[in-house]
Amino acid sequence: MEMKRTHRRWIWLAVAAMALSAFVALNWQTLTLSAAFALAERRPALLVDAEWNEPASARKFLNRFPPGTNESELFEWLGSNKFDIDRDARRADRLISSLPCNEIVKIKWSTGPNNVIGDADVRVSEAGCL
Repeated sequence: MEMKRTHRRWIWLAVAAMALSAFVALNWQTLTLSAAFALAERRPALLVDAEWNEPASARKFLNRFPPGTNESELFEWLGSNKFDIDRDARRADRLISSLPCNEIVKIKWSTGPNNVIGDADVRVSEAGCL
């Protein structure tokens, strides 16, 4: 009796494995694309509201770094979010490799006395789509 149960378990396991294999074989493109979307790079949280080619739309960023904010805070945020920073030109860039479109984020700012931010400009634009 125990031998029949073990035999049935193996049969069910083989049937389940074949069904899963058939599902993957029939849907591999959809599964691959879904995984690519799920694993795609995302913008930093302070830039989620930024619209392409609309600098004033990055309200979260502009609220976090208003005029009077110490420039060192911006440098810290840019560094922790993997931006390429040009300190002398006061700009930073980052390519976001995402799906369906890659994006380029360009941030420029000016400073006043004591290295505080005078103003900042954020531009997000398309950098190639599928």
